Amino acid sequence: EILEWLTDVLRHQDATEQRRALRKNPRQRFEWDFMLEDGPERSLFENILFEWQPRTFGLPVWHEATPLNGSVTGGSTIVITVVSTTDADYRDGGLVVIWESQTKFDVLNLVSHTATTLTVLNPPANSYTPLADLILVAPMRLGAIDAAVTGSRFLQGQDRFRARFRVKDNDSNLASTSGWSTFGGKVLLDDFNFVRGTMSEDYDHDVEVVDNRTGVTVESSRQDRHRRTSVKTFTVKTRADLWRIRQLLHAFRGRQVSFYLPTFSRDLTAIATMTSGLTTLA
Repeated sequence: EILEWLTDVLRHQDATEQRRALRKNPRQRFEWDFMLEDGPERSLFENILFEWQPRTFGLPVWHEATPLNGSVTGGSTIVITVVSTTDADYRDGGLVVIWESQTKFDVLNLVSHTATTLTVLNPPANSYTPLADLILVAPMRLGAIDAAVTGSRFLQGQDRFRARFRVKDNDSNLASTSGWSTFGGKVLLDDFNFVRGTMSEDYDHDVEVVDNRTGVTVESSRQDRHRRTSVKTFTVKTRADLWRIRQLLHAFRGRQVSFYLPTFSRDLTAIATMTSGLTTLA
């Protein structure tokens, strides 16, 4: 999943900045790999692309799916009971999908939802019986293929296709900083930084060089300090953790809203016990 904001960064000569979000909500993209058997599965996929590639697709948000928790009778049930709708982007007036298999599923219009129920406009065509985690209900977005679909064949009769979809109905603000530490009215990302191998850093300083190409050069800068950039990476183990980060990114509006980020370096070493309320540290 990719979330894309658009931000105007207006920088003064002294390196101070003003940032303005140009999108109310981010653009959303999903990239999937499809593993298919070389035969009917591949033929079905190719036939769909042959005529439908420039059109709109339904995109289930699989990482926000929840198991069905009550029987559904085709043609009559409009209140669908699920395990939980918490930490998922169910949108009243949007779409949901009940999925059992590639050949048995229903896409429905969502009227309203609670923590464990989804009320749909019309009943599904199929009937479903809860079966562990095999019958899933998920929010559904609408999207279009964003680039060429690529594929590769394996020698054992398997095929892999990769497609990227751009979501067309992502006008939803999920912003929240609930549960995050704050300092001075701003979010403080004091959780551990997850690093794979090394953590990249940059130190940038605008330098003006006067050079007549024959004598000694002169360097100067209108900035009194450099700009330091580093990387903050999150790792999540639960859907709730992923949801918190999604809400945080919406609250930051991409690159607009400022926050505090530790250096994650051994800058200071405490030599005395620190207790709450101290104004001097040693």
